[in-house]
Amino acid sequence: MQQFPLIVVLSITIPTNLFAAKITELQIINGENATDGEFPYMVEIRNFYKCFVCGGTIIAPNWILTAGHCIDEDSLGQSGNYTIVYGTNQLHTCLSPDNDSYTVPVKTQYRHPNFEFIREIPSNDLGLLELERNISLYELAQPVKLTEENEDVLENISGNITGWGLTDSGILIAESLQKIRLPVISNSDCLAKIDVSFPRVYNETQCFCTDEENNGQCNGDSGGPFVSNGVQYGVISWSLKPCGKYPGVFVRIALPEYRQWIKNITGI
Repeated sequence: MQQFPLIVVLSITIPTNLFAAKITELQIINGENATDGEFPYMVEIRNFYKCFVCGGTIIAPNWILTAGHCIDEDSLGQSGNYTIVYGTNQLHTCLSPDNDSYTVPVKTQYRHPNFEFIREIPSNDLGLLELERNISLYELAQPVKLTEENEDVLENISGNITGWGLTDSGILIAESLQKIRLPVISNSDCLAKIDVSFPRVYNETQCFCTDEENNGQCNGDSGGPFVSNGVQYGVISWSLKPCGKYPGVFVRIALPEYRQWIKNITGI
């Protein structure tokens, strides 16, 4: 699979003929294998080629939260033949899971109405997938609790990020779900580290950052969560290359316009 030499890294893995070159691959750096059932809210999102594109979280039996850039623009308001795979830590890239009963087709895709790319950086980067049928909830498949409006993630709080992305820039995606626990850093620290290389792209209202010195998110992790004490506060959005050198950027779910948008679409 070709990788495009862009400074911006979105955590999505796709066939090169499917989307514009602005989207490249990502993975968790210096993480470790998650145990079965440790993160029962995690799902794989697959495109109409049945290939893995992004992570996502179960927020209700029939709803998945992910990043907006994970959604094919031509498929908004319809399925786009997307599916999700739940209840497993194992990734088979473009293969079906051993048990298709853990695969659910997507009925409708939604992307935040103000989503856009600004200098190749996604803005308002949230997406929702409505499933054709409910997930059969059990110990390996459970919804995550979402933060409430204005219940913001606190500076220096630590949380888990999880995904099947690259374990290093340019390395193959992970076959087993990876996890790492990282602290949130201040907006001023995040701006200082990101703006040196790519000025005026970090939106401190929409986003927050984690400290990722030699660890953290990489290609393929997009759409995955930042979860602290059982509550999801963020969605993995983007980072700069090389992976693990710059802070990872997350969508701030508690922002009122985001939390209300989720509630208006899903009722959650």
